[in-house]
Amino acid sequence: MYIKPSFPRRRESSKTIAPQSGQCQGAVSLREVYPIHWIPACAGMTRQSGISLIELIMFIVIVSVALAGIMLGMNQITGHSADTLLRKQALTVAESVLEQIEAQQFSNITPTNIALVVNNVMSASGLSGYNASAGLDTTSGLGVIAGTHAVVITVTVTDPSGQAISLTGYRTSYY
Repeated sequence: MYIKPSFPRRRESSKTIAPQSGQCQGAVSLREVYPIHWIPACAGMTRQSGISLIELIMFIVIVSVALAGIMLGMNQITGHSADTLLRKQALTVAESVLEQIEAQQFSNITPTNIALVVNNVMSASGLSGYNASAGLDTTSGLGVIAGTHAVVITVTVTDPSGQAISLTGYRTSYY
């Protein structure tokens, strides 16, 4: 009984085969140690590698359109984040002015003292381009309880972009 080896041990002579129709054109030189039926018809042919100019231009166009969209979104996000920062700073100044006014004694809440508080807070904040003003309304009071001594304090701060933040607070007399 003869057992055929699974791997050829001897070197075959150089042979050429012609590819079948529909396969690579040209003859393939067999220089390997493998039998002919193991080698595909196009094994020895050189194949083109790389990309064409049209593919390269299409890639550049697609990437540039994608980057333009990303940059447009980043531009809008960056622009709105600066507005948010200005708004937060204006809100912080308004809260500080309102808190300073409400912390005074009820008898000391006058338009003159309020103007001093606004100037002190604005100079201490160190922010430039912000304008603050405060107003008093002593006529309305709380309205629901007769005979109460109350004032309505309205603080308005305008940021450098022109947006105004307005806060309203109430201060009553505790005696």
